[in-house]
Amino acid sequence: MGLSDGYRENHYDSYDPNVDDRFSTGYDKQVALILAYDLFKDYLKNKVNKASENETAGFTWTASKTDLVELIYALHAQQCIGHGKNNVKEIVLSFEKLFNIDLGDYYRTWLDIRIRKTGRTKFIDTLNDSLNRRMEELDKNMLLK
Repeated sequence: MGLSDGYRENHYDSYDPNVDDRFSTGYDKQVALILAYDLFKDYLKNKVNKASENETAGFTWTASKTDLVELIYALHAQQCIGHGKNNVKEIVLSFEKLFNIDLGDYYRTWLDIRIRKTGRTKFIDTLNDSLNRRMEELDKNMLLK
């Protein structure tokens, strides 16, 4: 059966000016719609990804990765995130995304923190000292005014 036998001409129920009987089949519109939806889905995914990148674009972790791991485990131990229902892996993934950083083998880093001979919580202690200094400076400034 060739093209000249009228198969394609008789295959359509009604006349459509956008269809060329010499090149089209009955499912061209459906395939075009599927492809269009796929392209639209990819477009929307890209927009969402760009929007989420812009939200966290200004956050950069400038201390060491070990410091961030120490902070994450401290927050987890204190059950500060999700009332303690989130596991460490979930918290790590969130912080990696927030700070656009790869913590790599964070559990190995945690083991290294745990086997420190002195100052197992170096970063947390530094945070405590820095915050207390800041508050003391603010108190002094308030008294001078």
